[in-house]
Amino acid sequence: MKNNILLITSFTLISFTACTSFQFTSLQSNLLNLDSNYFLYQDDTLEVKYSFAGRNCPLQLTIYNKSDDPIFINWEQSAVIINGQSLPINPLNSIMSSRSQTSTYAIGNHYESSSSISNGVIEHSDRSGFIPPKASITINSYNLSSGFINTTLADSTQKVYEESALRTVTKHFFTKENSPLKINCFLTYNNDTKTQKNYIKSKFWCASVYKTNYQSYNNRGDQYFVSRSSVAGDILSTAAIVGVAIVAVKADLEYDDECCHER
Repeated sequence: MKNNILLITSFTLISFTACTSFQFTSLQSNLLNLDSNYFLYQDDTLEVKYSFAGRNCPLQLTIYNKSDDPIFINWEQSAVIINGQSLPINPLNSIMSSRSQTSTYAIGNHYESSSSISNGVIEHSDRSGFIPPKASITINSYNLSSGFINTTLADSTQKVYEESALRTVTKHFFTKENSPLKINCFLTYNNDTKTQKNYIKSKFWCASVYKTNYQSYNNRGDQYFVSRSSVAGDILSTAAIVGVAIVAVKADLEYDDECCHER
């Protein structure tokens, strides 16, 4: 009986890890994409870099004043628009979420992992929008997307070798028109507080999506990832931590095939 419980607990750890899946989304834009590190807008006055690298599509803007005069970003008249919903691009405060994970490999290819999540609020105290000549500011805006993208309406699907994943994956491709995620960034600025306002409108959309059970990320500015665990994995993990007999609940578990198996 003791051996059975130990075997079930071991199976618990394997199932929990296997049922954590990651979805990686690559974005395209009407802007230049420099080596996948960031999207670039520039004119005679400004240079704006857009990055979405990280978990849950965090928007980061770096704005450089190329001119010899100060400029002012009008945050009250600037916005990020996600699938038609308008939000302030530089909010009064934003939510910060970070996750750390450790992994170990044991004999018999058993894979165990542990993770922790911390949350906090970032206050954006400087909202003057003032940028001195030949200087830059960096704004960390919202996490724009935390859920898995529905790939049923993809324009095409094919198996390709993905360098960032270091393996062959099933990748779903979208056009600009049928993209399930559309992001517009709208910036308003002027050279001083009285002159005519200038506008910058930048568009981004989901170009491709793939899913994997392995977390491998190279911090590309044109790509973000989200993750999820199946209900089965959560129940099994809880049972392992508490140390209860899980034979009774085993028959009622339904495994999320989409989560536990790469397609």
